[in-house]
Amino acid sequence: MKIKENLEELICAGKISTRSSETDVFEIEASDFDKAIQLLIKYNKKAGVKEYQMLKEAFVLGELNEYETKPNSFVRNLIETATKRTSSIEHRRIQSEIYAMYPTSEHYKFSETIGKISEVFNSYNNQKHLANWYKLMLAITEQKVSALQEWMFKQGTEGKSIREMSADDFQEILVVLEEIAQANNEQEIEDGKYRQ
Repeated sequence: MKIKENLEELICAGKISTRSSETDVFEIEASDFDKAIQLLIKYNKKAGVKEYQMLKEAFVLGELNEYETKPNSFVRNLIETATKRTSSIEHRRIQSEIYAMYPTSEHYKFSETIGKISEVFNSYNNQKHLANWYKLMLAITEQKVSALQEWMFKQGTEGKSIREMSADDFQEILVVLEEIAQANNEQEIEDGKYRQ
């Protein structure tokens, strides 16, 4: 298993979470299948050898699904295959050997640390996006407030208080507010608040 080539890019983009970080940080490679096949030969698991030879071929051709290429799934499946019909003592011995070949606990600790670092970048990217969103929404709201202030001043100069205004007077300002919203694509901006 190796660390993904684009790890730095994934970290800076905030794409690694602490919940799925091992899968995001590590990836299996063809040599992992070779090691698995040698282990299965050692423990005389002929069906397992054939299965992992076929899996390796499918991996090289890019035909395995995402679940089958996850490092933790790979190790779990190998343990299951290698320990079929074994005593509990032999099961533990084989399992220990597999964990020595594929140090998943070390991978987990490393991945968890990478996940925490990546979450800082993720938070930063989210905050930048939200700051920009608020800036856009503030500009639209300022235009609406300005229109409302003009409208209220106009109504006041005509001697009308809010209590004396008709439905037509209110409809006039609602149309202006809607025009401002449409001119600034307010609904599209509103919908984009949580999309990046």
